[in-house]
Amino acid sequence: MLLLITDTPIMAYTYGIFMGVFSGVAFTLGLVAWADYYGREHLGGIRGLVSPVAQITNACGPLIASIAYDASGSYTSILLVFIASAFTGSILWFFAPPPKKKAPALAFAEAGKA
Repeated sequence: MLLLITDTPIMAYTYGIFMGVFSGVAFTLGLVAWADYYGREHLGGIRGLVSPVAQITNACGPLIASIAYDASGSYTSILLVFIASAFTGSILWFFAPPPKKKAPALAFAEAGKA
């Protein structure tokens, strides 16, 4: 996003190339990370709740950026807000502890009761 703050077309093209490459990688790694983090048993339900929220926030980004541009005459301030938001989310995601899983002994004990 820092590349978009500059006014040169080459930076916009560079941003487009990086965004295309890294979006593909991030999408694939994100799916693997969700499965590793939450496990595969409830992955569909969790993604079903989170995905609409993600899509709504992604759809609101251009609207918020256009409102900020109309108010200030520049995209710089809103891009800095987007960068700070992405950075903050990344830090929180990095330090989030994984959910606690049932111990295998409990799973066997519950299976024996059934």
